[in-house]
Amino acid sequence: MGLGAYYGVSQNWLDEGSAEWVGFRIAEEWSGVKLHDPWWNGYLEHPEISVLNQSYSATGFWAHLAESGLDPFTVLPTFLVNPSNFDAYKQAIGLAGTGFLNTWASDHARRPDFGPAWDTTGAGITKARYDPPFSFLSNGGELAITAPTEARAVEAIDLHVDVVDVVPSGAGPVHGRLHPAKGADRPLAAGSYCVRKGGCGCPAGSAGAGSTLPSLPAGEAWFSLANRSARSA
Repeated sequence: MGLGAYYGVSQNWLDEGSAEWVGFRIAEEWSGVKLHDPWWNGYLEHPEISVLNQSYSATGFWAHLAESGLDPFTVLPTFLVNPSNFDAYKQAIGLAGTGFLNTWASDHARRPDFGPAWDTTGAGITKARYDPPFSFLSNGGELAITAPTEARAVEAIDLHVDVVDVVPSGAGPVHGRLHPAKGADRPLAAGSYCVRKGGCGCPAGSAGAGSTLPSLPAGEAWFSLANRSARSA
C-alpha cells in the first residue's frame, strides 16, 4: 500500500497497537524467551477505556483476537486500508465472532480459578489485572453496569436479594460472563434469576404459577459485559 493510504486511515489502536503485538510475538518466537511488555498494564487495568482511544496498549486487543481464533497476521492488511477507523474495528470483531466479545471483558480479571473465560494470554503479557469495584445489591435496589462501545466492564456484586433481573439496554445480544458465588461460570444472559434460598415459586393462580426461575446463589457474583449497558435489579 502507499504511505498516503496507510497514514490516511489508520489510528493508534490499529497501527501502533497491532505493531506492538506483532513485535513481541515475533521476538518471543525468535528468542524462545517469555518477554514482558508494560503496555499490557494499561490495557488490562482499564477495560473502561475504548480500544479506539488506546495506542500501544491495544496490544491486548490483538492478543485477544488471536486467542479467539483470528490470526491478526492474516487480516491486518485489510484493516489498515479500511477507509473508516470504526469500520475496521467492526470488521475485526465481526471476523472474530461472538466468542471474542463474550470473553473480552471477563479476561481482564485474570481469574483462571473462575474458568478459562476469566483469563487471557498473549505475547508480552504481564501479571497486571483489573480489580473490579464491589457493590451490594438488596431487595428494591438497582445497579447499572455500563460498557460503552469498544469498551468493557467488570463488576463484583454481593447479591442479597430474592430475585435478580438482568435487563440490557437497547436491542441485540448480550456479550459477557457471569461467575456466581458458587457453581460454574456461565454466559451472561438477560432474564430473571432466583437468589432466595428455598426457591422462588409463584403463587397458585398467578400468571407465573408453575414456572421455575434459574437459580443463582447469594453472595459475591462477578458480571462482565462488552459493548453494552445493563442493569441488575
